[in-house]
Amino acid sequence: MLVPPVNERQLPAFRESLGKWASDVMQKRKPSGLAVDHSRAHEATSDALDNRSIYVDLANLRGLSAGTQNLGGYVVGVETTEVVQAFFPFSAITQAGATFEQHQSNLAVPRQTTLETASWLNEGDTVSESTVLLGQATATPKRASVLLTYTRQLNVQSDVGAFVQSNGLKAIAAAVDKAALTGSGIVGEPLGLLNMPGTSTVTFSASATWANALSFVFNCETANVATTDISFIAAPNVKQKWMNIQQFSGSSDAIWESDGLTIAGRPARATTNITNGALIAGGFNQLRVILFGPARIILDPYSQNAVRNGNAQ
Repeated sequence: MLVPPVNERQLPAFRESLGKWASDVMQKRKPSGLAVDHSRAHEATSDALDNRSIYVDLANLRGLSAGTQNLGGYVVGVETTEVVQAFFPFSAITQAGATFEQHQSNLAVPRQTTLETASWLNEGDTVSESTVLLGQATATPKRASVLLTYTRQLNVQSDVGAFVQSNGLKAIAAAVDKAALTGSGIVGEPLGLLNMPGTSTVTFSASATWANALSFVFNCETANVATTDISFIAAPNVKQKWMNIQQFSGSSDAIWESDGLTIAGRPARATTNITNGALIAGGFNQLRVILFGPARIILDPYSQNAVRNGNAQ
């Protein structure tokens, strides 16, 4: 049974309860609150956790800004103020329509790799047999982790725990986005679209042209992607260049249109989660991201190094 994310009205209370959980753990109290209740619900379909660990559905962190400070000194003030956080790249694949699913076991999805063909015949003619080939898409767990350490003194003097938790989870979300687009498929990393075998490419002889942009759309439509499903994801330097190249001589429109959101009439997004100079077009609503359980936060004030140095990890 999947545990639905909290609604918009519950979001502030959920975020506050994450900080309360961390404080309860540090003070050796029995944790309680909305975040703990949701974690217990996830335990029904995942591994049981001790009080120092908690499950967090990434969907319950939607709308948060995120970043990190090198030292954490900015969160210790005579008068408490909000930390000015750095921006993490937004999830381009989510914006483009990718679907997220939660599974427990390894996943194998049958898929059709060739199409059958219909024929028009005269009366009495024999119809030719079509051959349909099937393939299989598989998904096995890959682990993305973030390790952050802060001192007990900093925790006592500030709300650094909640700050570190939100930033760590945002870093995981950015890693998922980057892996879906550019993952190498080796050293524990998922295989991303840019390295996926069987994808079509567009060759640029020199500077990008309007014909190049239309070739991306053509290749998608040739692969039977519905025009309304096609969108573009590119690196920021691609957007910068394409917004400065005319579609054709005498045109007042650039390849990447002046609204900053469109190429060839289709949605276009720029993100630093893709390789510099890269651009992908496709039906991203067919992209499935498989999550093998929710993200887990483990607060560890008891390891040997943490105890010796008065830190938490």
